Amino acid sequence: MPAPLVCTDKLRILKRQRPIESFRMLPIGLGLLIVVSQVFNAADPLFGQAPAATVTETAPNYAATLKPFLETHCATCHLNGESEAGIDLSKFEDGTSLLKDRMMWERVAEVITAGTMPPEDAPKRPANEEVVAVCNALTQYYQFIDRTAKPDPGRVTMRRLNRVEYRNTVRDLFGLDFDPTEEFPSDDIGHGFDNIGDVLTISPLLMERYLKASESIATRVIVEKPPPINRNHLQARFTEPAAKEIPLDGSFRVLKSDGENGLQTGPIFTGYKFEDEGEYEFRARVFARAPEGQKVEMVILLQGDKIPNPDSDEALSIVAGELRKPAKILHRAVVTGRTPEKSEVIEVKLPALVGRERILVGLVKPSATPQDSAVAAAETSGEAKPADAVPGTEGAGDASSTASPSTTDPSTEPAVAEPKPAELLVEYLSLKGPMDSRPATHKQWLAHPTELQGIERNRHIVARWLKKIYRRPPTEPEIEALATLALAEEQAGASWEGSMQFALQAALSSPKFLFRVELDDQPQSTETRSIDSFALANRLSYFLWSTMPDDRLFELAEKGELEAKLDEEIERMLKDERATSLVDQFALQWLQLQRLDQIQPDRDMFPEFNDDLRRSMKEETRLLFLHILKEDRNILEVVDANYTFLNERLARFYGIRDDQGNEDRLTSDKKGEPIRGREFRLVQLPAGSSRGGLLTHASILTVTSNPTRTSPVKRGRWVLEQVLGAPPPPPPPDAPELPADAQAIASGSLRQRLEMHRANPSCANCHDKMDPIGFAMENFDAVGRYRTKDGAFDIDTSGVLPDGSKFNDLAELKQILKTRSRDVARCMAEKMLIFAIGRGLEFYDRPTVNKIVESTEANGYRFSSLVKAIVASEPFRMRREME
Repeated sequence: MPAPLVCTDKLRILKRQRPIESFRMLPIGLGLLIVVSQVFNAADPLFGQAPAATVTETAPNYAATLKPFLETHCATCHLNGESEAGIDLSKFEDGTSLLKDRMMWERVAEVITAGTMPPEDAPKRPANEEVVAVCNALTQYYQFIDRTAKPDPGRVTMRRLNRVEYRNTVRDLFGLDFDPTEEFPSDDIGHGFDNIGDVLTISPLLMERYLKASESIATRVIVEKPPPINRNHLQARFTEPAAKEIPLDGSFRVLKSDGENGLQTGPIFTGYKFEDEGEYEFRARVFARAPEGQKVEMVILLQGDKIPNPDSDEALSIVAGELRKPAKILHRAVVTGRTPEKSEVIEVKLPALVGRERILVGLVKPSATPQDSAVAAAETSGEAKPADAVPGTEGAGDASSTASPSTTDPSTEPAVAEPKPAELLVEYLSLKGPMDSRPATHKQWLAHPTELQGIERNRHIVARWLKKIYRRPPTEPEIEALATLALAEEQAGASWEGSMQFALQAALSSPKFLFRVELDDQPQSTETRSIDSFALANRLSYFLWSTMPDDRLFELAEKGELEAKLDEEIERMLKDERATSLVDQFALQWLQLQRLDQIQPDRDMFPEFNDDLRRSMKEETRLLFLHILKEDRNILEVVDANYTFLNERLARFYGIRDDQGNEDRLTSDKKGEPIRGREFRLVQLPAGSSRGGLLTHASILTVTSNPTRTSPVKRGRWVLEQVLGAPPPPPPPDAPELPADAQAIASGSLRQRLEMHRANPSCANCHDKMDPIGFAMENFDAVGRYRTKDGAFDIDTSGVLPDGSKFNDLAELKQILKTRSRDVARCMAEKMLIFAIGRGLEFYDRPTVNKIVESTEANGYRFSSLVKAIVASEPFRMRREME
């Protein structure tokens, strides 16, 4: 094979089907370095900034250079009616054809710069200067087109919801806590992500799973028959406060007004899971003990951190013992029974109230209870004295007792000078409810005015459904179709609830739910135009949250105010907990960390690697990105942050002792707190630390290694692809593997063996770019532990980049990468734009990416500025004209 003339990397600018990061070309020979770098206005991260192309009003004359070259070197096989290998070069007569066949012309440029064409046996082969001139002509023309063409938002294939989006959407629609996607097949990956419209197809198996999931969801949301009412019965001995020994009298728990602690005085309580809108019935069996003639009162309280209008400390001061607050007195009653045989059941209705967490039963202090001679009279006569129901604070709701209120007027009774201690004995607490046992979703989704019946009732309900399920206002025919379907099902013998359940299942099986359908009110338009407000709300929500828009986004879209408030909404959404989905779905896919779940390093060589360490590795990287997002930090911190996140397991693995980042191998006067437990904490890293940034994360170092050893090639390629956005071309099919037998391993360090491997001319080009970066990371073994030797050999982490930049170790390489801030930002912008719009980037997206990078740079590379620039871009907010 003849030696290649120039490398093909930057020639990918000519190709229409590849992402923007391919718009770069790297030379092999030093003599061509300056010439080729001037041809392209894109900066190359390894060769410094290239000068910007001069903007001209007329297209460059490409034909004067291209025609003679083709006629001299390509005519035999690809001109004059010939089209060998499918390459017909007779289509270069005008600019329109040159644009139409942009991908083919990149193929042409690739083969002539690689030296594979013209073939080795050709009568005449082009000189290097001729090849550079052709590349120059083509590139200058395409750059002119990119600069002068009107913005093109591109075409986005109608996307179905991927597994994560489907699961999150069902969660936010219905509040269900189950995963309907457990049996779904995995989503295909395109351009590095699983939300790309062109690959999100629907197979027969997936359609079957969709039908099954819709049925499962519908039967959870709507029930045909109300389930039995829940009853929760708890013996008082098992309530809180708890201890090994608690005061008991048979089956009754004893509360004493003069007890020494909360265990003896109460109140006793237990926690329940309440429905906010649910009504409940609470019961407690009690009796009292006190000196003859002394009234004993009890209270029933509701407690919760978010309970509305809690009672004041003064109002609650009547309760004996240590009371959990905030709380609300719901019921106050006189306890007349003085023996177990005469114990009574106090029953209270609990009205609908948000914030309820616990029910407490307490004893009223005797000082707050006047003497009641009627009690003694009742005891003497052997008649049970009814309990006295005393309402709680105003607004607490209705309360009732099984007994009738006392008619005794306390104001006429003599006060007790020195009330004696009293006791309240409680046998059990019992909660029944909610009294309407249908799920909250049933009541919410079938709510309707009582006067509506038949088809009108169905229309009312369906119209409300479809606005949420279709994520836009439904049309009248859509409402009518579903309402009629439900009516037909009911007329066929199903219950009304069953018919609505069937209609819900149909709506959830519709393409209008399964796909992100963006309606177009001008389908024949020949102008680029904005998408509508609801489509914009959906794009924004699925970009940042991987789920449907919330009520706020729907409201702004309905009022037509969303576009004017985009920046405000982006800031709100990034602060929302759902924004963590941008970390889990975008960042982890961008960094290729899903592979960490399948990777298994050699158990004999790395016995400490286990699933717990694997999870900790991934969590460190996840928390770094989440910190940048939540704190709106500089996105360049992914390269070299002076902090990280560690738990005890990972800190011990790294040899880091405390939260000041002190390492076992380094000494420092600044001491910190030891890192303990499974919880992650922010760890500041001192100068000279071996950690900091993605390139030192064990997660990244592990996924870019082989099971038994490191791989400088994989690590260098990962940095080029995921950090700098300059992926090297794939290796030639005949590229030899690196020997891995015992003799080869003993012959030298991994670096020395790779030096021999790259001596092959067909391998050297790519390795010159990848290997120096990978060698800088060689201080970390195949699972990310720091080391200074590769077996018996010292590790050499120095290197020289193709532009001549030299470094001695990874720290110095990171400083070089930080000077390439625009390239790092460009790579991240390209990746995030792909994720946001659900398609790969094309040649016409290059101006958009430039604008995004410029805007992000102008705002200090803040994370929110990157997101705002992407949302403001034409591909995100516009629709292409009809083709």
